[in-house]
Amino acid sequence: MKNLPNDIIWDLTYACPLRCGYCYSESGRRENKEQDTKKLMDIADKIIEIHPDRVAFSGGEPLLVKSVYSLASYLKSKGIRVTLYTSGYTINSKNVSKILECFPEVRVSLDCHIPEINDRVRGKKGGAQRALQALELLLSNRRHNSDNVVGIDTVVVQDNLPHLNVFCHHIARHFPTLDFINMGVAIPSGLANRQTFADTQLLTFEQLESVRDPRFIEHLRAPFPKEQAQHITISDNFRLLMSAQDIESGTARVNAIQIEPDGKIRGSLIYEGTVGHILHDEISTILYRIQERLSDPLYVKVLKEINTLQQWAESARTIDLHYTTGKEHQRIAKRHSAHFDKNTIHIKTEETC
Repeated sequence: MKNLPNDIIWDLTYACPLRCGYCYSESGRRENKEQDTKKLMDIADKIIEIHPDRVAFSGGEPLLVKSVYSLASYLKSKGIRVTLYTSGYTINSKNVSKILECFPEVRVSLDCHIPEINDRVRGKKGGAQRALQALELLLSNRRHNSDNVVGIDTVVVQDNLPHLNVFCHHIARHFPTLDFINMGVAIPSGLANRQTFADTQLLTFEQLESVRDPRFIEHLRAPFPKEQAQHITISDNFRLLMSAQDIESGTARVNAIQIEPDGKIRGSLIYEGTVGHILHDEISTILYRIQERLSDPLYVKVLKEINTLQQWAESARTIDLHYTTGKEHQRIAKRHSAHFDKNTIHIKTEETC
């Protein structure tokens, strides 16, 4: 079959120790939808039939799923590269070796080494410390000449943007064997398209333009050795907008699909609304429905001529509400209520995990 996705993002669970204000999946605040081991293995078999190059375990926190190692090992045995996206919160001396054995690539979420900044953005006290400890464990336990790749994923918002330079200096000094830092501008997916978040944390047009300036990333790369510096990157993430113009020009990320914990597949990576179930629908049918979604008149109209993240957020809200029904529609509508931020988005203490 032609045009099969070569990249699959699999949200194994919506359970999560963090409460990130920009979470695309609203993890930690909703039913985790985690499936039993048999169902997860059935999904893995369907994924294998697609023959992707890579499967990314995401969520939520994938390491909270009991069968995460057997799933990763199974996919790996079929020649599929498996990447772990993790908060690092549950990584310890007891499981670090198993993680490195099962996952060729581990990406630890860290938005700043300064606890006050990271933990405010990530919504969890102790989050920065746990992530830094996880990086130390992963790098110190990685065998010499192993194929394991360990790096940092950083989401850029207004709160941490001014601290990226000192952050890079800190990482360069304390983690000289780190493989990469992948910095990406927060986009209006999930919780990040709430009006309050868009107005206060999504980058302004001027900030976005400064990040796009080649001199910005060169400044961030300065403290790293030349070979390491080339793996310090930053993206405005506009390839995830998925506008008709970007799809036609080939700049949109159309070669990936997103599987939710219950097996449903999103019509687009960053927007709510599913188009099928991996266990119940043929992949050809699902891919056809994805194409229908991307060419739907409303979808095309609201994503036309988007220049700012705030414009994008307004369009994303429209898409999320239009393509969902029932309980999912109610959940999304609720996040835009006046009481949502006060009741749901707050920094969790260590004791509440």
